[in-house]
Amino acid sequence: MDKGLIRTGSGSSSEVFKASDTEAFKLYYPGYSLLEVVREYENTSFVRRVYEKAPWVQEPGQREGRITLPLELIQGQGLAKILRFGDAREVGMSLGIMHRDLHVRPSEGLPPAKSVFEPVILDSPGIPEGKRKNCLSFLRERRDDRLCHGCFHPGNIVQTNSGWRLINWKYAFSGDPLADVAATVYHLRSSSRAGRRSPVLEPLLRDRLIRWYLKGYFGKEEIPRQDITIWMEITAIRFRGFAKERLS
Repeated sequence: MDKGLIRTGSGSSSEVFKASDTEAFKLYYPGYSLLEVVREYENTSFVRRVYEKAPWVQEPGQREGRITLPLELIQGQGLAKILRFGDAREVGMSLGIMHRDLHVRPSEGLPPAKSVFEPVILDSPGIPEGKRKNCLSFLRERRDDRLCHGCFHPGNIVQTNSGWRLINWKYAFSGDPLADVAATVYHLRSSSRAGRRSPVLEPLLRDRLIRWYLKGYFGKEEIPRQDITIWMEITAIRFRGFAKERLS
């Protein structure tokens, strides 16, 4: 690796390096699937055209035998690192409003929710057949026409001088906004679990943040808790196999 490159972060699939004042690149670990990288590239490319808070991205390449993905360098602080208990109300409300704004954007060009969730529901072992049938029936009745991030939580939000930016569009899909709301609650609650994709948050901060996030998203509308609970179960199947989830 070039000595002049600065590593700015790392995750479960890649390291991130600064290439210039405006560009970074993900360097994926050896053996990582090219199909997964192409999916992230295609999702991010589409979203960038309809949502200004997403980064620009370029076609995948290679460096020293490893797959790379050049993309915009977003300079700022990750929200998860600067979030404090006293911020939960203001930040939670803002996240809810930001997320609702995302869900009015067009989504044609992203994989539909049914193609994302149905295979994992069908293929995941350990799901009681009654639960599997209910999840599939619920999924097939839901709308499939809104831009969904799939992993909207403080670990994927960066505070910059010009406002918040939203990164990591690998899990994006076209679907029911409630599926995306449920994924946010799921990831916030999963912050203490092994193999998490979301940052660690103290339980009191996490619960307070969820409460104000839902308030910001739904405003004076009644929160559809039953639908969100079912979507949380489907999200749990997608990310870690079957698990009982409930929005209390």
